[in-house]
Amino acid sequence: MNYKEKWDLLLGEKRFRPKSETIETDARNSFDRDYSKLVFSAPVRRLQGKTQVFPLPDDDYPRTRLTHSMEVSFLGGSIGRSIESILMGKDEISQECFGYLPSLLRVAGLVHDLGNTPFGHFGEKAIGDFFKSFFENNPGCGLSSIEKADLENFDGNVQTFRILTKLHYFGDNLSYNLSYQTLSSVLKYPVDSLTGNKGKSAKSISYKKFGYFQSEVEEFSKRKKITCFILEAHLCGYR
Repeated sequence: MNYKEKWDLLLGEKRFRPKSETIETDARNSFDRDYSKLVFSAPVRRLQGKTQVFPLPDDDYPRTRLTHSMEVSFLGGSIGRSIESILMGKDEISQECFGYLPSLLRVAGLVHDLGNTPFGHFGEKAIGDFFKSFFENNPGCGLSSIEKADLENFDGNVQTFRILTKLHYFGDNLSYNLSYQTLSSVLKYPVDSLTGNKGKSAKSISYKKFGYFQSEVEEFSKRKKITCFILEAHLCGYR
């Protein structure tokens, strides 16, 4: 597969089900549509209640993850526009896909912190410690080893994938029905909680943490091919 074929895969449109019909004058690409669903959503708005990490500010204004996510979204889109210009000059992205890359990076930036807990990694640690203690005191709770590992190693990025595929909209079992490419952008580690979570002893960075809960294993499997390509590009670098 050459680079143009890879970019066609990355910038194509694949969803769990076909998107709803739109009017002829709707000029948005698939990632613009994903963005429009998310920017008005409750999970994105709730980011205003989560404080972004900051080094003891002099004022009383807390920096929120909503502000941070908006900035990352803008910067991602700007960088994507510059990269797109270079790649189109090399004929590695077709004219038909103009604007797709910055749109994808824009929506990825918007949702990259969506599932993070209040107080960041401290919040993740608190949730994990709670469940470790709970399982020690309740060995017959009925969960499998891998389901326990999901909770004992709770991760905000994994929760992001769950929110985007399961928890919204209400009454829709496919949530936002986002493109596989948008969903893949939030997956850093393509392994489950037992295979991953190896920390510094991991044989490669892919196994450092984990990428999905068992409740979303089906959604992960359906778009695994695109995820593997994105991780390859991310870990090996574009050459």
